[in-house]
Amino acid sequence: MKRICVPFVALLICTFFSCKKTSNDPVPTPDPPDNRPLQLVKKITRYEISGQVTVDSVSYSYDTAGHLTLITNLKTKLTDSKYIYADDSLATIIYYGVNNRTDTFRNSIKYFDGGNTMFMDFTRPGNNGGIDTVLITYKWSGTQLREAWTYLNMANPPMNILQKSILTYNSDGNEFENTLIPAIGPSQLQTRGVGYDQKKNFFSTLSRLNYIFMAWGFPAATRSVNNPVKGENGSGQQTEYIWTYNKDDYPLTMQVKGKNYVAVELTYNK
Repeated sequence: MKRICVPFVALLICTFFSCKKTSNDPVPTPDPPDNRPLQLVKKITRYEISGQVTVDSVSYSYDTAGHLTLITNLKTKLTDSKYIYADDSLATIIYYGVNNRTDTFRNSIKYFDGGNTMFMDFTRPGNNGGIDTVLITYKWSGTQLREAWTYLNMANPPMNILQKSILTYNSDGNEFENTLIPAIGPSQLQTRGVGYDQKKNFFSTLSRLNYIFMAWGFPAATRSVNNPVKGENGSGQQTEYIWTYNKDDYPLTMQVKGKNYVAVELTYNK
């Protein structure tokens, strides 16, 4: 009688039991969907000053309702600003400045025009005596920021500034022009959006308050539907921007074409 090779038999047995299904086998369950709202938790920005690249990095914290509550400087590990809410209203803003100075503003925001005009009063004692008056007005149309007024009257050294920024949008909902109108002199074009991608701009649908306090501005954080790939400044000089995206088409990084460093890095909660 022929002998059967023992290793061959063992292989057959292992194959049989590895393929056989029983009623006691665990059924894999898919991971539950992540229904958390998308939130920006860290931002790194790089820019040049006198030929040297400077790096700023901050983190953002939120409450369960999605309100921005803390901005933390990741270099110093110290809190830059804190936001305290009463229900859905911002009740107190605390700025932690240099020289151990803390500025606290209570009930500093008022709303007009059905909530579409936001008036902010950050008046406080000046660093060198007197009172520094800081008034900012934002005017909205739906999700689009249309105007930003700034009035500064600094005590020492004395300085008085009144200026207004007007923002317009194209038919795709992307920022077209940001024009500065000073108190004296002609208007000045600040930026013009020349070209946009077809991806999602994270900053376009943030709540108005979160957007204002998370540092808005072209090209990294506009209220545009998409992300700018080409812009123009007031002198007519054009700049191109190169983006990378996550699997959901939100931006992760931005690099200015011709520069050898990443200008913006964005990290989300998921």
